[in-house]
Amino acid sequence: MYKNKSIEIILAPSSLGLRPNEHGLEPGTWKAPALFLESGLAERINAKVVKLDHPSYDFDAQFGTKIRNGLSIREFSLRLANVVDNSLKSDSFPVVLGGDCSILLGCLLGTRRWGGKGLVHIDGHCDYFHPGNYDVTSRLGTVAGMDLALATGKGELLLTNWPGIRGALVEEGDAFQIGERNAEHPEFPATYGDIASSSISLITIQQLLTQGLETTAKDICKKITSRGLKNVWLHVDFDILDQIHLPAVDSPGSPGLDFKGLEIMLTELLQSGLFTGIDFTIYDPDLDPEKKYLPQLSHVVEKSLLSVFKN
Repeated sequence: MYKNKSIEIILAPSSLGLRPNEHGLEPGTWKAPALFLESGLAERINAKVVKLDHPSYDFDAQFGTKIRNGLSIREFSLRLANVVDNSLKSDSFPVVLGGDCSILLGCLLGTRRWGGKGLVHIDGHCDYFHPGNYDVTSRLGTVAGMDLALATGKGELLLTNWPGIRGALVEEGDAFQIGERNAEHPEFPATYGDIASSSISLITIQQLLTQGLETTAKDICKKITSRGLKNVWLHVDFDILDQIHLPAVDSPGSPGLDFKGLEIMLTELLQSGLFTGIDFTIYDPDLDPEKKYLPQLSHVVEKSLLSVFKN
């Protein structure tokens, strides 16, 4: 599938899907894409680069929506979708560097326009908040905790109804959520535990670590193939890493993967040839003042991609 394809890095510097940090400021996830670029990642993987502008973060509620920065996220998603769509049409493999998880919507929209279908969602959380499982009048919703729900059609029309797309960005049966770490917690059913009654395929972090990374990845690929999918989007939230290894994310936790484990998982998935693009999200440089984790994150991205794209 990847023969003759080139890598195109797309910088998506958005923190729109997160609430303000503990200091009342915009979270620093939007700064991550530029730092990956400064690390020399593009040169090491021989990639072209496309940059989107950093969207303005609104601290107040926006008109007509119960979602924080909802209008801005829709506008940014449409811009990102155009770039992803153009990348795919030029026979490139888009690697979208975020940014928070709200960028997933633009990635999926661009992929659907091009003809892609399906999602593997690697994340330490299901990101499945929607009006059916939380009180929308109690707080502004944050898309970084809702992206999988929105992608499968649950939530405000503002972020589930897209021009040129019929139905949800991803059908539930075509979505695979890998890595939820709180599924065994007593409070899980009261948050977004209703995901268990959906058609989304679920593999918790505990199951992943027990079954083994390569075995799990191969099983996922078999299920993807059985669904008749072949141009699937791959979403990677770096909070899948154990907080021992990466605390510089919005919601760190344990258990999780180590850097080598994530590299192994991504390599096994990508080598299947089933994926048409990938995004990486939620690293916050403001939580990593010395940038000690950046080289390891960059290494994971580089090595997993070079396993299928040889320089």
